[in-house]
Amino acid sequence: GNYDGLNQLPSFELHIGPNNWTSVSTLGVTNGSIHEMIHVLTTNHLQVCLVKTGDTTPFISSLELRPLNNNTYVTQSGSLIAVSRVYFSPTSSFVRFDEDIHDRTWVPFSDNTTSFLSTNVSVDTSNLYNVPQPVAKTAAVPANVTHPLTLDWSLDE
Repeated sequence: GNYDGLNQLPSFELHIGPNNWTSVSTLGVTNGSIHEMIHVLTTNHLQVCLVKTGDTTPFISSLELRPLNNNTYVTQSGSLIAVSRVYFSPTSSFVRFDEDIHDRTWVPFSDNTTSFLSTNVSVDTSNLYNVPQPVAKTAAVPANVTHPLTLDWSLDE
């Protein structure tokens, strides 16, 4: 932290080539942030640019690239941006590789209106998405069975 000596939390943009991918702000972030996209390459190289938008210096801790089967997420060109990937769990454990063969990050979701169900039986997840077993083996139900299961979250722009 504070490697540029400004005592300010960085904010900047990420671009794929010349195109804006997302804005990054570290204000209020305690455990880091993940920005994920599926991008179909049209050439044999990829440019990821950190674009300075203020006084602070952009930074990333890691850039991870993963190959995907062409039929997993069907798009001929362009990009798909992941908004959220959650699974229902009373734990605070993220699920990643080696439980997810595609090394996707699954964030646990719980709140005080849900109860959880789980199974120890293996779940058949052998389809295009290959959902990991810890994700497929858990589910949420309303904590109060007379109420509906309602899930709310906001999408950052």
